[in-house]
Amino acid sequence: MDKPTKLTTTVIWFAILSGLFIILHFAAGGVGTLSGEIDVQSMPLMLVGVIPLIVGVIGRMVVIPKAKTNEAFTSLMVLSLAMCEAPAILGMLAFPKEFVTERTFAFVGSVIGVLVLFPMSIRTDNT
Repeated sequence: MDKPTKLTTTVIWFAILSGLFIILHFAAGGVGTLSGEIDVQSMPLMLVGVIPLIVGVIGRMVVIPKAKTNEAFTSLMVLSLAMCEAPAILGMLAFPKEFVTERTFAFVGSVIGVLVLFPMSIRTDNT
């Protein structure tokens, strides 16, 4: 991919990453709401935090490198980022407040999933 496309996707990547922390701070009560004793109350909700890790790795290693055009690269990147971001937003806004461990796991998993998708270091088939 050309430099402007990678720069554009890097700006989108940074906006999504910082947006997660902004949503956490303003809509979900801040970082303090993610701290507490480790007490797993729902295993299915814990597994929601694994989804962005899987999506991030598969997106980075399999899906995004197959992009043939700049538009495909950007589209696949935004799709992968959205799928990594969704569990954190779900955890912050939809999980019950007493499920602190599950909310924390979803948020941390999403942040790591987004970090894995840093666009400047992704090589594609035609670069």
